[in-house]
Amino acid sequence: MQNKQILKHIKTQRDLFLKQFISQIDTGDICHLSGKGTFAKLTRLFSISNYAAHICLRWPFMLIDHLKQGLLDIPVAENQLHNDLATTLESVNDKTTLMYKLRLFRHSNMLRILWRDANNIADIEETMKALSLLAECCIDKTLDWLYQHLTKKFGFPVSKNNIQQKMVVLGMGKLGGHELNFSSDVDLIFCYPQTGKTQGGPAETDNHHFFNQAGQSLIKILNDVTKDGFVYRVDTRLRPYGNSGILVWSFDAMEQYYQSQGRDWERYALVKARPVAGDISQGIQLLDRLKPFIYRRYLDFSTIESLRNIKTLMRQKELKKGMHNDIKRGSGGIREIEFIAQSFQLIYGGKNKQLQKSSLLVTLHKLAQYKFLPQNDTDKLRKIYLFFRRIEHLIQAKDDQQTHLLPTDEWRQIILASGMNYPDKEQLIDTINEYRFFVKKLFGSLIQTADQDANSEEWILLWENKMSGSEAIALLTDKGFKQAEVAFEKISLLRNSKILKNVSRKSLERINRFMIKLLHECHQQSSPDQALQQSLPVVEKILRRTAYLVLLIERPPALQHLVKLCSESLWITQKIARNPVLIDEFLNPGDLYNPLPVDSLQEELSKQLAHLGTAKIEEKLASLCYFKIAHLLKCTVAQTNGYMTLTQTNHYMTSIAEVIIREVINISWDLLVSRHGWPGKCKPQDDQPFIVLGYGKLGSMEIGPASDLDLVFIHNTDIQDNSSGAVSIDNQTFFYRFAQKMIGCLFMQTPLGKLYEIDVRLRPSGNAGLLVSSFKAFTSYQKKEAWLWECQALIKARVIAGKNEQLKTAFEKLRCDVLQQKRDTVPLQEAFKKMRNKMKVLDKSTKQIFDMKYANGGIINIEFIVQYLTLMHANKHPSLVEQPTDNISMLKKFTQKKLLDKKYSDFLQSGYLVFMQVCHNRARQYQDNVAGQNLFIKERNYVISTWNYLLNDDLPLLTPSLP
Repeated sequence: MQNKQILKHIKTQRDLFLKQFISQIDTGDICHLSGKGTFAKLTRLFSISNYAAHICLRWPFMLIDHLKQGLLDIPVAENQLHNDLATTLESVNDKTTLMYKLRLFRHSNMLRILWRDANNIADIEETMKALSLLAECCIDKTLDWLYQHLTKKFGFPVSKNNIQQKMVVLGMGKLGGHELNFSSDVDLIFCYPQTGKTQGGPAETDNHHFFNQAGQSLIKILNDVTKDGFVYRVDTRLRPYGNSGILVWSFDAMEQYYQSQGRDWERYALVKARPVAGDISQGIQLLDRLKPFIYRRYLDFSTIESLRNIKTLMRQKELKKGMHNDIKRGSGGIREIEFIAQSFQLIYGGKNKQLQKSSLLVTLHKLAQYKFLPQNDTDKLRKIYLFFRRIEHLIQAKDDQQTHLLPTDEWRQIILASGMNYPDKEQLIDTINEYRFFVKKLFGSLIQTADQDANSEEWILLWENKMSGSEAIALLTDKGFKQAEVAFEKISLLRNSKILKNVSRKSLERINRFMIKLLHECHQQSSPDQALQQSLPVVEKILRRTAYLVLLIERPPALQHLVKLCSESLWITQKIARNPVLIDEFLNPGDLYNPLPVDSLQEELSKQLAHLGTAKIEEKLASLCYFKIAHLLKCTVAQTNGYMTLTQTNHYMTSIAEVIIREVINISWDLLVSRHGWPGKCKPQDDQPFIVLGYGKLGSMEIGPASDLDLVFIHNTDIQDNSSGAVSIDNQTFFYRFAQKMIGCLFMQTPLGKLYEIDVRLRPSGNAGLLVSSFKAFTSYQKKEAWLWECQALIKARVIAGKNEQLKTAFEKLRCDVLQQKRDTVPLQEAFKKMRNKMKVLDKSTKQIFDMKYANGGIINIEFIVQYLTLMHANKHPSLVEQPTDNISMLKKFTQKKLLDKKYSDFLQSGYLVFMQVCHNRARQYQDNVAGQNLFIKERNYVISTWNYLLNDDLPLLTPSLP
């Protein structure tokens, strides 16, 4: 047909519908079609949907009633649907009447939804939501009616412990996601909480038989086609064992099935599962029980493998059945958009609970929010998805048929283009093709197989023991291994280990693929021997956890960075070997090498803990431990590769400790208050009456990877007062237990290790003193009893936690008063020299090695110099005790105040940074803070000469001495 003929055909058919409709309505009701463009909207509705026209011709009163009540101008509301249908079914006493009433109810509301959709009053999201609510309402009210009907015969089903039972209907697929089409099937799974028997009926039976009767009747009532049509086509093939399985399952049986026999495609299906009828609260509990099957605790990259298999089957079916025009199942269609979102949900949803959503649109938003996909990609996927769903609706609305095929005949293409507000069908087809290409490309990039390295054949022969020992050693030598025999022995031991002999065939295939890639990556490093040796502990830990192997196979950059960093740092190797979950951090090298801004750490930790909800303390501490290790890893990686300076790294590690301490305070405080109430004379609306002080490296923001935390606890309450709870205790005991709980949490062994080692010996009177001091007692001690070394320690002390501003201010004033006391030069010099001599017992130096921390000219001399100058001059220069108090900042202050010649300051700064950098590097390989005696002679002499100059000492210079 030519376009004019097609349009004429469409117009003729539409006008015939209109003429027949008008002829069937009363003259008095025609006026309702004349106002506010109503007739034009009716004309558009009939042009787009034959189904809508047939409803109006069969039951003309439906549209007139909607117009009279103004319902076409407002969206369908859930409460209204349920109330209307409940009222409609109140007087229904038999299934025949029930089926009739349900069909009319569905047609009436479908007409209302179609009207708003066809005339662009509702957007596609409203339409999908309305269609889903209508289906839920029909299912739920039908189930209610059947439940009451069956109880008259069998009585009420109860569990073995006499609790009344109701059925749960899980909505799957588009119903589960609130995304139904105009002519969708409803995918349902029927289940019930517990086995048992019915009670109180004339013919008692077991619960399974009762609910099986309900399920069968529900399907028949909704599904059967009568002269009035049908309500919904019901599909129950997503239940365990599909059509060959029983129709209705107990919760225990379902959980056992999925744990023992659940398949990958069932995980995809359950992502969209949602209780839609019956006992909703019990349905939510069931899905919580099934979450370990759906969402794995680890990053599950085996999902990519299963998705690749599913895609292969889809492609074969597409070619075999000619589904290219299928907007849902064809290449680049709706199904692939759903798979993109669901693959991220299944891979990451176990760790990020925000991805555990049944709605695809909500999931796309979360994928952008948490940076799993670029915002531009998710925005475009959202746009394409809604565009395709609008097309799907228009195709199905035409005749209320479940089809996803784009029309091939010209006149239907023109109708579709008109419904999509396109001027012609060619532009619509071009847009569809463009969008499908984008989806296909993105989906393909997600599931593509990592290419095998071109030179992997020889690694295959080596790993699979298909070459002789001499050939293998020659190959390793040729590849840069300096200790080829040792490397070959380690490879052979691993290949012949018990682990590999006891794994399944599928796991062995994964291990073989992984080892070939690992050997290639080790060969690429500057020191292949060290790369192999330090990677193997990680490999041995993950061989049984093939999900991690799949992750590294599927993400080659992650394996590259893992091998590189293991080669550079034994610290990284051991952390990952003990905590393989850290491999997750290698997925995005950009994030790995660019740690979060310090001021974002608290927000990031809050998000991580929010995923846990009301988890137990042990789970929260394990989460804190993962947060700590993951961020220590990132800043260690960044420093190792030159993205962060030593000072930046120290500050970052200190900030990690601080945000963790604050969270531990919240955990400990809430626990104490729940047991004992608030401390005496304190109220919840007041600030918590305590502060936590950080001393040492924590106080000066110089924390390293293995640093412990020097903490002091202070409160400002009357120790004689009692707490307000039912189990009341005095304030001193309250804060003692609070500090104990905090220390216990920080020191508790979690599956990922401890948070921190804690040192509280810097509190007043050290180990002999109280664990927590009142501010009054702390003040008295600092002014009357503190030793000089305690004044030195106070230089670096600062408040790191606590919200009581008054107490913070009072502590800082006390600290300044103590540090700014006037001190005589000679006694202070002698005191420092005496303390320095006492520390010689800690010096590990020998004729061959130099202890960078405790030997003359090392770090301790620099720290003592800084402390000496601070105590010597703080009386006249109060700004010396202001934060920051790290050694580099303090040396710069001395130069600015002309208290230390710039030459000496530069000597000390450069020496300190050199020593600390070497210490950091050696710590990453778990080595002591020592170096050869022939190293750093110049730096050590700079430090010694400055020490002698400032403290009037005569430490000998090293040979060769300063020029």
